[in-house]
Amino acid sequence: MAELIEKLEQIEELDLEKARRHLPTQEQLLSAIKRFITICDAQVEELKQYRDSVRDDFASDDFMSYRIQAHTMKSLLRSIGADLFDEAYELEKAGRNENLDMILKYTDDFVEKYLCLADRLRDALGEEDTER
Repeated sequence: MAELIEKLEQIEELDLEKARRHLPTQEQLLSAIKRFITICDAQVEELKQYRDSVRDDFASDDFMSYRIQAHTMKSLLRSIGADLFDEAYELEKAGRNENLDMILKYTDDFVEKYLCLADRLRDALGEEDTER
């Protein structure tokens, strides 16, 4: 476990001290990271689906769905101490404020970083522990 923590400490997008505020044991942190990796693709697809929905129909109720999805992703990022939390929060606010321009401008960049973080976490845990 110590070797894994050392690998996680090398991931610059993570702040394990922040993670320990939410997940005080290493087992809890590892469990949350595995959950993040397991659900990341589905989380991303939902966010993109809601983005596309509000783009195609501005009157859609999917601004709320977009906001909720961004909030869900933000909460998971916060729990594992990921700096990407701040960007998720901005997207959550964009959904709340029905700011289509911001949603369209920043969702893809956020998604790319989100998936990159998942890949780095997957590498740290090792291929045998998690699969995409």
